[in-house]
Amino acid sequence: MWPSTDSRGDSTIGPTTLDTSSIRKAANPIGSGHTSTVPITSFGRELYAEGPTRIVPLDLSNELNLTDGPATSRHWSPNFVRIQWGEQVETSPNATSQLYYVISGQGVSAVNGRLVHWEEGDFLTMPAATRATFHAETDATLYWVHDEPLLRHLGARATEPRFRATKIPGGPTWSLTWIRSHCGLAQTTRAG
Repeated sequence: MWPSTDSRGDSTIGPTTLDTSSIRKAANPIGSGHTSTVPITSFGRELYAEGPTRIVPLDLSNELNLTDGPATSRHWSPNFVRIQWGEQVETSPNATSQLYYVISGQGVSAVNGRLVHWEEGDFLTMPAATRATFHAETDATLYWVHDEPLLRHLGARATEPRFRATKIPGGPTWSLTWIRSHCGLAQTTRAG
């Protein structure tokens, strides 16, 4: 027998009624109150343009009632990384992956025993269990995002890398070209 709809809008199969209200709540976790909304917030250049070497979390944990660390949602922790010339910053989050974008400057990073040179416009991706030390050869600023809040929420540890650290040089336009040529997308139309 095919499902039909009763007067309440619930699907029925024979004598058993399927309660679709729980499905609707799962499909809309914000509307059902299971997940809080993420407030619209602007994190401006003034957070990283000047000052000492530091990591600046773009933190909304108070607004989201999260008590276990900085986050802008239950899943993500974006940051600005400011490094003055000749100084360094170390990162090693409990995350499945990390993405860095070099906003300005240049330097070199020691990533799991390998050296990676970077400059303005480069993207760096790093897998789980990565310890990286960023050394600035000029004043530098990076945008860094990772999923440590999700792993804290799940009570999980990311212990095994699933890919190699990768540098995509030269900014978004060059990066799309690099992705097409290195990922077998040169013959497709979806990548542009």
